[in-house]
Amino acid sequence: MEIKIIQALRAIAAIGVISYHINFIMINRLGYSNQNVDIGIMGVDLFFVISGFIMVYTCNKLFKKPKSSVIFLMRRLARIIPIYWIYNSLLVILLFFIPNLFSNLKFNLNSVISSYFLILSEITPKVNGTLLMTGWSLCYEMYFYFLFAITLFFHRKYLLLILSCFFISGVILGLFYTIPIWMKVATNPILFEFLIGAAIATLFLEKEHLLLSFSLILFIASLAVLFIHDLNFGDFTRPLIFGLPCGLFLVLAIYLEKIGLHTSKILKSMGDSSYTLYLIHPFILSAIGKFFILFPLIQSIPSKIFFCSL
Repeated sequence: MEIKIIQALRAIAAIGVISYHINFIMINRLGYSNQNVDIGIMGVDLFFVISGFIMVYTCNKLFKKPKSSVIFLMRRLARIIPIYWIYNSLLVILLFFIPNLFSNLKFNLNSVISSYFLILSEITPKVNGTLLMTGWSLCYEMYFYFLFAITLFFHRKYLLLILSCFFISGVILGLFYTIPIWMKVATNPILFEFLIGAAIATLFLEKEHLLLSFSLILFIASLAVLFIHDLNFGDFTRPLIFGLPCGLFLVLAIYLEKIGLHTSKILKSMGDSSYTLYLIHPFILSAIGKFFILFPLIQSIPSKIFFCSL
């Protein structure tokens, strides 16, 4: 059974990421000031939670089936890689032939190769990611897909346990050892956001009567983190402050659809194309930014056009 509201959530996540990058460009590249907190960055966290949910929900019948892991990975690669390579190649071509378009990014063969294979590398000093601005999150997606493919060898009841073991082991490894950049995808606590989504899907499929209790736990945990937000959680800050509320948001959306909430066709259409929007919007925003710099628009257009600040 298709849960249509999931596509609407993907659209909301994409809009959040785009708004965050608009904020970033306007402040860091064009010199506008903004006093408001931009929560658009939560779009990535919502994507991760949704991904954890969707993989379990749609692959429900693949567990312990012959060649299911290979089939799963091939489908994921076919969906993710080709379109990503198109935009990554466009960026590499621009970077090589028109380097003056970029202020900090430089052509580096190691970064180019790493980006094509969705491996984290040092793109600019002290900044790890991929050449394509949004590609870093796909590194985490692909790592999750690889681990999920491993879980398909076992019964679904072991899914959460296996994922938890991998995620916890990775985080512990990162805490006690200095690891190379390419391995950091396995040590980041943001991976637990996939686990939140997977847990929601597992309860929804097997023990729906416990899903409400789980959402209550997410709500209490989110409130607790909100009240003690001044504490430094280190690398756990993002999954705690953003991941938990995104999980709660997902549960709420599922229940709203169950009671008859109609999913907007516009949002659903945007959700269907959210991956393309996610990859292409840095090109569009960067072009708009260059346009603002070339023409005296920064001085003539007030910040209120872009920010809801007073």
